[in-house]
Amino acid sequence: MKGDELRELADDIRKNGLRAPIVVLDNAGERWVLDGRNRLRACQMAEVEPEHIVWQGTDPVAYVTSANLRRRQLRDSQLAILAVAIEKLYSDDAGKPEKAGNGADNAGSTGKKETPQADRAEGMETEARRPRAKAAAQVGVSTSLVQRAKKVVDQAAPEVTAAVQAGKLTITDAVRIVDRPQEEQAELVARVEAGEAKTLSQALAKSTQPAVASPDAAVDSVWKRVMKLSRGELAELHRRLGDFLENATEK
Repeated sequence: MKGDELRELADDIRKNGLRAPIVVLDNAGERWVLDGRNRLRACQMAEVEPEHIVWQGTDPVAYVTSANLRRRQLRDSQLAILAVAIEKLYSDDAGKPEKAGNGADNAGSTGKKETPQADRAEGMETEARRPRAKAAAQVGVSTSLVQRAKKVVDQAAPEVTAAVQAGKLTITDAVRIVDRPQEEQAELVARVEAGEAKTLSQALAKSTQPAVASPDAAVDSVWKRVMKLSRGELAELHRRLGDFLENATEK
């Protein structure tokens, strides 16, 4: 949410107060906003002290996903951006060791032999526990799409990320321009949003076309060059123009 929409929310909060409190997670004394980032920004804009409630659940990722998905139908690119955000919640637990009993006792009790198939299965299980894979599964998109979304979030201009979040741009399109200067990225997105181009591909095509000078601009360019000529060069130019006009009249 940005621009006029955010200002309208701020005006409403200023007049009617905050209808739904900001939901935060208390993580070792540090508070993370789980639900209500736009409401928080609107409160700051309206200079209203926001009301917070501390979330008491056990799975913050599931809560964040549910809070976002229940509001609207999101496209895959939007879901991938959401997955990048909730991946951070999973990352805190990624480095924690799994609880297990004595290795020798476990091996003796199960009697399982190590096999290539078992190794592969264990590798797949480990992959599934990784933050990005868990976040992707939580929102229902592929890990590769989340990886590309992470590149957009980390490198793209804010206008590009906002366009993807709003459903106006896909991750595939955003990745195409992410290595360009951020000013150029913002300009390309602005052309699409302003209707100057229907798609990003059209905006890119227009940006590579050479600019066509208007007649007035062409005359101005010639005049600037004429003003730099010496008196002798001006006399020669006058003579040649006279010859040209005389020949053109005869034809």
